Amino acid sequence: MDKEIAVECVSTEQKINVVKYVREKIRPLLGFNPDNLWNRYILITGSDAGCHSSFGSEKYNVLSFSEFEEKYLMKSSKIEVFPDIFIGDIVVSLSFRESCREANELFKVLDKSNENRLYYENPEKGESSSTEANTWRKATLEEATAYSKGVRHLKDMSFKTEIKVMKLEKSDIGRYLKALKDNPNSGNHVYKDKYYRILNINETGGSIDVPDWFKQYNQQYKFKFSTIRDGGYELMPPGWVPEKKEEVISLDINLIKDSWYKFDYNHSQTQQYLFKYLKKEGNSIWGSKYKLLGSSVSKTEDVNLVREQYAKNLRVADLEEVYKYFPEEKPQAKKQEKIDYVECTYSEDKEAFKVGSVYKITNLKGGEFDIFYETGKEYKGCPMTGNMWKFRSSTKEAYDIQFRPKAMENPPFSFI
Repeated sequence: MDKEIAVECVSTEQKINVVKYVREKIRPLLGFNPDNLWNRYILITGSDAGCHSSFGSEKYNVLSFSEFEEKYLMKSSKIEVFPDIFIGDIVVSLSFRESCREANELFKVLDKSNENRLYYENPEKGESSSTEANTWRKATLEEATAYSKGVRHLKDMSFKTEIKVMKLEKSDIGRYLKALKDNPNSGNHVYKDKYYRILNINETGGSIDVPDWFKQYNQQYKFKFSTIRDGGYELMPPGWVPEKKEEVISLDINLIKDSWYKFDYNHSQTQQYLFKYLKKEGNSIWGSKYKLLGSSVSKTEDVNLVREQYAKNLRVADLEEVYKYFPEEKPQAKKQEKIDYVECTYSEDKEAFKVGSVYKITNLKGGEFDIFYETGKEYKGCPMTGNMWKFRSSTKEAYDIQFRPKAMENPPFSFI
């Protein structure tokens, strides 16, 4: 059995140095509180750790102060892994790293650590290392004590009220928070691994930036300082800004101005939006009118409606559904003009109708008619202006000329 270690001190300065080191490095978890500092010996291990007047050499390993200094103080000064974090320290993770650690998880700095590389071990995930000094902090005495009692995450501490919750100052306005999970302070529209700029700071937390399209509801996203501590957010370093990446989204259909579309949006539950397309700015879709189906929310003004990546299952809307909510969109009955031929001016499906081609129509009623596709299949009830194709009236002459032999249109010779 190894002997307990004691240090023989011959001056008050030596005693203070020993006590300071023991409290910080050797026995912070057990609350090393030596009394009778005027006594000559300081037992630094074992259940009777503290100051004593004498020791028997057969039971204790008594070191002189110089031996203690060489074995502990000098060795320690060479193994500072990160600023104020040494081998053997208990540390708190400030960030989430998949398959390695969570934010606010507690670890001990392993002996194999060296300058700028911290080794730590998770009983379930195994050993890992880190070179990110700004993602760690030294544990407080209360946190280190909790670690010695088996606590491995701050959320499991039974004395949270004794811990000072991290607070931000007004000078931290403008810094970014990284969400480590969806909606860490409840609410909506805060997503894991996204970054949010701090707008305001108050006594318990503050507010963060919201998507432009949601500002129309005069909403603010709030966060609490305790949520940062409990692993909901990661506070990014001062001056850090997220890298701007232009998101390229490939839509399944081409959006046409003033045409109607429908999309699904996954909120707390799937919601459906019906909207009249206006324009696209960056990756944001604007509408001049829209209706949130199943609710009373309806707008008839230009609005930044949604980002492309959130518009799921974007498709052409059923005009009858549009007319139900926006009756003013239904074309007014006009005096029927005689039209027997139409020219295609726009087509999303070139195999159905070709731009510039003239087609013969039948059964013109209320702006709709029967027409044959290029494939020969008949399309009944085709609108003059639809989402897939657009037509305008034409003439029999224009219809006939497209069937003339090319040689007759541009004869190579003329005879005089």
